[in-house]
Amino acid sequence: MTVALEFSEKIAVITGGGTGVGLATAKFLAEKGCQLALIGRRIEKLDEAKNGLKPLGTHVEVFAGDVNKDSDVWTIFQKIYKDFGRLDFLVNNAGINKYKKVEEITASDIDEEISVKSRGIIFCTREASKLMHEGSAIVNITSVTAFLGGQSSPAYAAANAAANNLTKSFAQKLAGQKIRVNAVAPGFIFPTGFTQNYDPEKLKKLAEVSLMKRVASPEDVAKAIYFLLSDLSSYITGHTLHVNGGYYMN
Repeated sequence: MTVALEFSEKIAVITGGGTGVGLATAKFLAEKGCQLALIGRRIEKLDEAKNGLKPLGTHVEVFAGDVNKDSDVWTIFQKIYKDFGRLDFLVNNAGINKYKKVEEITASDIDEEISVKSRGIIFCTREASKLMHEGSAIVNITSVTAFLGGQSSPAYAAANAAANNLTKSFAQKLAGQKIRVNAVAPGFIFPTGFTQNYDPEKLKKLAEVSLMKRVASPEDVAKAIYFLLSDLSSYITGHTLHVNGGYYMN
């Protein structure tokens, strides 16, 4: 049996595509020949990402918008359809972590953390599935905090637990279209927009938690995403893949 490992002429949408895991995934997929539509809130970061991907010679379009807003998502995917005509892959990477003390948590913090992840997955999956075909794949980025709890942000942990459940639900709903839906649950990642300002001593302590005695890079997560998008995982759906160096085992 021949397994397709190159993504030549494939088209992927990545939310939160301007930085961190989203950008690392964009680079990895572009190196495999994939065309890209990157979604994010900050157009300057998206433009930087697009310019950085130019040497790879792939077609990249960027779309500024909020995946928490139904109207933004609908408008962006209409533009994606106009630019690309179809879609093979969706990576739901967008998320927010407020990192607040318990006494500082507000209702707006909770709403934003939970809705950006949950509504983002729901809205983007709904629109992407209209453009997808048999053999397409979706990967949702969640977190180890969904399984262990999140001391830094309980709402963030809850949002990612919901994302894992949405992964199972959409795997069931889209199975009839032969679209696979899986998730990647990383542990601590450095550097990302959340973690880029961590001091070396804190990073060292976080590395000790892993059996491999290091923290994950965005590229570590990108490789797992690639596996779940590719034909290597053609009989896997509704699954959450842990990428944490043995910090949490399930």
